[in-house]
Amino acid sequence: MKKKKTIIIIFIFIILLSFTFFIINYNQYKIKIKEINKIKDITNITLIKTKNCENKIKTYCKIGNKKVYTNCLDNITINDKVELKDYLKVKPKAMEEIIKKLTFVADLKDGGTSFYVDNNNLSNHKLSIIKCRKLPKQKNHYYIGDNNFYLEKNYCE
Repeated sequence: MKKKKTIIIIFIFIILLSFTFFIINYNQYKIKIKEINKIKDITNITLIKTKNCENKIKTYCKIGNKKVYTNCLDNITINDKVELKDYLKVKPKAMEEIIKKLTFVADLKDGGTSFYVDNNNLSNHKLSIIKCRKLPKQKNHYYIGDNNFYLEKNYCE
């Protein structure tokens, strides 16, 4: 009987602890959403570069069925307040908003892949974005890099 009471007490403790963590995380998430909703316009993007980068592409986040990849970047911050991945969770069309602020450079003849760079001092390291729209599979992904990032045919394969 004593063993059964101990198991019940441990079980209740685990449930209470889980509930407490849920409440704390939920409150932090609500605060983050409030901070994101305060941002009316993206006025600056801070890129934190990877030291000793080997041009490896990393998955940064997912927006619905689209993926965002980074090249030689550890972090991307919007208006010195919020990480881009958190911003995109709340405002999934923000990548298009950012691209509208960049300068179009080139298209690949693959169904719509485009390359954009920051010529307007939006970012601290001249943000570059590849927007993939490759046919026939219609892969809609984004690749983000700094001023050393260039359009290559194999990114949107």
